[in-house]
Amino acid sequence: MKKDIMKILGILTGIFVVTITIIVVGVMILFNQIGNYFGHADEDLIRYAEKTYGIEVEVVDNPGRESSSFGGMIFEEATVRTLDADQVTFEITINVFGHISGDTYEEAKTRNDDES
Repeated sequence: MKKDIMKILGILTGIFVVTITIIVVGVMILFNQIGNYFGHADEDLIRYAEKTYGIEVEVVDNPGRESSSFGGMIFEEATVRTLDADQVTFEITINVFGHISGDTYEEAKTRNDDES
């Protein structure tokens, strides 16, 4: 009787571990697919700055998805610079889903104005 209970518990534990593994792998694949779908090309960053602030920028650095992260799900900030006389350099934040979620333009512009 005790051996039968141990066998059943072992089988249930194995099923649980396999189910959790399948769920984790599925979520990782889903995040990768979402990130690839939305993307964040240089043109998207330039269009964002133009639409949000009415400024022209050049992309200084756009590292994209960090390949060494857990499943490649972490996105880094892209660095851009305005093409006007001030040449304000600021960061554009890209979230885990590949959406542009913010920037540091106001802070960088204030800091640049204070230095001038």
